[in-house]
Amino acid sequence: MFWLAMTSYRGLLSDYDAGVTQRIQAINLFLGDVYGKGLILKDGVVPRDLVEGNANYRKEMRQVKVRHGTYVHIGGIDIVRDQAGEFCVLEDNCRTPSGVSYVIENRHLMQRTFPDLLDGVGVRSVSNYGNRLRRALGEVAPARIKAPEVVLLSPGVFNSAYFEHVFLAREMGVPLVEGRDLFVENDRVCMTTLTVIHRTTYAYNQPVTLGPHFMMIRAPGQPRPAPGGHRPDNQPQGQGTLAP
Repeated sequence: MFWLAMTSYRGLLSDYDAGVTQRIQAINLFLGDVYGKGLILKDGVVPRDLVEGNANYRKEMRQVKVRHGTYVHIGGIDIVRDQAGEFCVLEDNCRTPSGVSYVIENRHLMQRTFPDLLDGVGVRSVSNYGNRLRRALGEVAPARIKAPEVVLLSPGVFNSAYFEHVFLAREMGVPLVEGRDLFVENDRVCMTTLTVIHRTTYAYNQPVTLGPHFMMIRAPGQPRPAPGGHRPDNQPQGQGTLAP
């Protein structure tokens, strides 16, 4: 079992934890430069055509200031071993990675099935992930918003990750919505309920898989950044530039 094998690598994993954090910081700085001054392109460190010719490059994000300079609030870094047994990064999932619900549910299942198995092992808890995610989303809301309204935006029941959408909404204690539940008014996203309209500060936006059961994930009138750089998505547009 992987988690048992990794308990002896605690010090090593701390190094990789710091390395992954540094990697996300570097990605944020890269995206900030690409959509800002573009020095890395002007100096020829990265070919301009490689970036601006990318289908995921968003011209709308040029000169848009994002809070704390953070383009990647939630990143999934895939780590594998090479032939020499060293850990390497396989892929940076910097838009809206999914799969964390399986980690949490599997841990809870193991603890119910083998309640004494983890005693004395020192395995870190994952039970507070929902609260930490909710707090992280609130921290990147505009400074003037004292009590940010957070929702989880899902493509709907036909999406393969809908289980995770329900799970995360429940863990965070936030509404689970679809594009049809939202609309834009004066560059602010609002959520409709049965009786009242709520202004939504932040939407934890889950990835969309287009298929025969495609359901709209964007709210009507929400294809672009709002003035001043405020976007009601957890991940500002533009991280797809990193994808090949």
